[in-house]
Amino acid sequence: MADEAGETEPLVAETPAEETPAEETPAETPEEPVAAPVAAEEAAPAEEAAPAKDEKEAPKTELKSFVGEGDSCHFPDWIFSIAWISSIIIVIYLAWDYGFPSLENLESLMANYVDEEEIDELETATKVLYIPLYCIGIVSAGSIVWIIIMLLCGKLLMWSFLIAIIGGSGYAAVALYLGGSPTGSYLAMPFAIICVFMCMYAYMISARIAFASVTLNIATHVILEYFSLLFMALIMIAVTAVYLIVWFVGLIGLYIYLTYECDDDECSGATNTLIIYFIMLLFFFWTAEVLKNIVVVTTVGVVALWWTGQGTMLAVPMSFCRATTWNLGAICFGSLLIAIVTTCVAIIGFLETQAKKSGNKIAEYALMCLGCLMKCLEECIKYMTAYAFCFVGIYGHSFMKAGYEVLVCIATDLPLLITNDGLVGTVVMMGQLIMAAGSAYTANYLFEYKDWADGLEAATSEDDAQSNLVLMGASIGWGVSGILFGLITAGNKAALILWKEKPEYLKESHPAFYEELDYIWTVSMGRVKAEAAAASDGEKADEPAAAEEGKEEA
Repeated sequence: MADEAGETEPLVAETPAEETPAEETPAETPEEPVAAPVAAEEAAPAEEAAPAKDEKEAPKTELKSFVGEGDSCHFPDWIFSIAWISSIIIVIYLAWDYGFPSLENLESLMANYVDEEEIDELETATKVLYIPLYCIGIVSAGSIVWIIIMLLCGKLLMWSFLIAIIGGSGYAAVALYLGGSPTGSYLAMPFAIICVFMCMYAYMISARIAFASVTLNIATHVILEYFSLLFMALIMIAVTAVYLIVWFVGLIGLYIYLTYECDDDECSGATNTLIIYFIMLLFFFWTAEVLKNIVVVTTVGVVALWWTGQGTMLAVPMSFCRATTWNLGAICFGSLLIAIVTTCVAIIGFLETQAKKSGNKIAEYALMCLGCLMKCLEECIKYMTAYAFCFVGIYGHSFMKAGYEVLVCIATDLPLLITNDGLVGTVVMMGQLIMAAGSAYTANYLFEYKDWADGLEAATSEDDAQSNLVLMGASIGWGVSGILFGLITAGNKAALILWKEKPEYLKESHPAFYEELDYIWTVSMGRVKAEAAAASDGEKADEPAAAEEGKEEA
């Protein structure tokens, strides 16, 4: 044990022996004490600078996604989606049970009114269906070109429309005044007033033209970036056409049954017949509106995902899935309101025509006034539901909740909504007119240089066939381009709502668009200055209350 202790003692003593030379080293290296404080001084600011860097990066917080946040209440307004699906089942049942069997006997029924040669001519006239297909293809391609033009020259198109009105009215006023006609000076006055009014209007909304051009730019940018939205819209057009065929077959079968086969007294009642046709017409308008608004809600959802920086290659399928599942009830609810009013307008128009044929002027004028009021109601409902569907697509609200948000927007900022929609709608309307004219020209060209309409011409007459085809081509151009340009309109409304409510997300995801909109909003329109003044007034109003609370606490 003693040996072991003796052995351990030198080990304990060696430790200070090793430390003493380390204490004497400063004498040999006098430079280190000078260098050490410098290193410490340099390290200290670096340590102090690190928190400053963290403080700059601290405000960069990840923003919470708000797209579809209302979907937590799964399937709002689900009862309307069930009712809509039931209407489709009813139409298919009528077509299957009444329509297709009636078509088999259609030739024997038509033999009572037309000859066999005329029936053969109608069968050969099916080649005329090639003409609307060509028109749809040309209108689709032309609509894409016009969307690109709106992306590049949206602001120029808005100004060109105003300048054309100003220049045209001014030229008409000067020409009439200098024409030498005794009534020329009187006729020049309205055009001069229009010219002056439009000059004042253009000056007042110059800033809003800049703002509307940016929102239009955002909408066209998103549509062209997610090009599959256009294909989805064309597919919905095809689905609507298929439903129209099925609905028409069912309507024919129902008409033949009520007219020739039904022996019940209820079938001959004019009121019951009118109710039946009213419901059938309601079913068609309802389904057409639902299919159209599915495209609108999908587009709004894609714009919202792009706005938050979540726009991936799955943005369109995700938004379409939400529109056809969680948001379908709200879409069916809003579409039903539009369909009811549209059906009433159509029925009133039919009754007005019957009153005109019967010579009942009182009924004719009364129905004319009623139809005018219903048409105004229809346009108001369409305008409000268009914004309601934006809230449905962005947040996933029910239709009632979305309608409440629309009323708040209208109450707080109606002039901005009307001006922005009017400017963008003008550019869209110009495109629709161009597409309608191009489609009508295409139909007329195919009629003159192809033999596809020979059967239709033989069944009717050359002038009637040509005029009907031109009118059909113009209708196709207006309708198809209206659906495709509806994507732009929906995207523009969504961009306006998102800018009013969620501008910070655009700043993080797309700074260039944010800076441009923010400059127009603050400098040109002065909106933030007014809001800041209102906020400062509120703070001044809160200061006396805070002072009184301080006195009470003291």
